Amino acid sequence: MTELNLFPSKIFLWENFLGSRRENFLQYLITKQPTVLDNETLEVGIDTKDSNFKMFEFFLLEKLNSVLSKNLISKTYISTAWANYSSCRSVMAKHNHLRVLPEFCVYTASYYPNFEYGMGNIRMHDPNKFNNLITNFDQRYHDIDLKMDTLVLFPSWLEHEVLENTTSKIRISFIVDISLT
Repeated sequence: MTELNLFPSKIFLWENFLGSRRENFLQYLITKQPTVLDNETLEVGIDTKDSNFKMFEFFLLEKLNSVLSKNLISKTYISTAWANYSSCRSVMAKHNHLRVLPEFCVYTASYYPNFEYGMGNIRMHDPNKFNNLITNFDQRYHDIDLKMDTLVLFPSWLEHEVLENTTSKIRISFIVDISLT
């Protein structure tokens, strides 16, 4: 696990997140894949009762609780889950996952089971527009270099975007929003 202290948010990265289970989970996500056209990203909801999802949930909550248990007084659970299928030339514009209703999200996890160079890294944006005046930090974003089987965990309020997929392959990302009980 790698911990990045950005803007001053903590972002956690786990490489080799599912390890030997990655291929089975990827095949499960491929079975859900819609027909995706060039320059398009499609979102598909995931059944949270499915055994493949339950395996992912177990790994995620174990990792999540290991890094957040000292800071949170409530237990965490996955409130929303979906897969994004992004074709060549597609991007995800700057956004966040801060939702109040029906459930308040505190963290978001993005998992990349089939990532290859050129599929588009994730860019985290500095929420403090005046940060460079205080810290001489001259960049208002930080690109996270992704690899296959990497999970990125970050605060839901943190604005981010996914850069252009310049390959001819579909980039699959699996996203979950995490709430408190």
